[in-house]
Amino acid sequence: FRSWTPDESAEKAFADLRLSAADTDEAALFAKAAPGSKLNLSKMDIQRFKGVNSDPATVSLVLREMLRARYESYRKNGLAGIAPYARGWFKESSPAKELTLAIQETMKAALRQDYYQALLQYPASPLPGMEHRFYWFNRTVEDRPTFILAHRADLRLADAALVTEEQFYVGHSYNCNFIAGGCLPVRGGTLVFYRNRTFTD
Repeated sequence: FRSWTPDESAEKAFADLRLSAADTDEAALFAKAAPGSKLNLSKMDIQRFKGVNSDPATVSLVLREMLRARYESYRKNGLAGIAPYARGWFKESSPAKELTLAIQETMKAALRQDYYQALLQYPASPLPGMEHRFYWFNRTVEDRPTFILAHRADLRLADAALVTEEQFYVGHSYNCNFIAGGCLPVRGGTLVFYRNRTFTD
């Protein structure tokens, strides 16, 4: 995995991202990229892999550029910058709509409405004191490697804290994920909460 702040170089952040030499099956899927549910790819993502051979090192070069482009689009435009996944037969899955729904539903129960409003409007209208970090990580999901792009935000106050994670790109198996957690003061102690919403087709 790799972690970085919004003002750090995207080129540097993605420099080490690659499939392993043993990931030949996964590389072959990218080399044959097409609409469907094997991989979460937009129409533009699919075009990137046209004519690419299935060598993991070669596929990694294209994958790295694709994920960097997805990050930069999100960094510039927030939820509106998340390209939908092409499913075929003119069908799409939209992580942007799903994450918006998750944030809006979580906001209904939140004391700090301004925090969730800042997530919905990111990167516009920043909330003072709210910190942002980005991540890419490679997890094994359903026995396959999958790269995930995530935006983590937090707000720390004298007697409370909030932290959220938006997995705005996931390579396969599920569309996106929204996690909200934190702690609030209550009489005699602290209330800790955690909420996780995962979206699939």
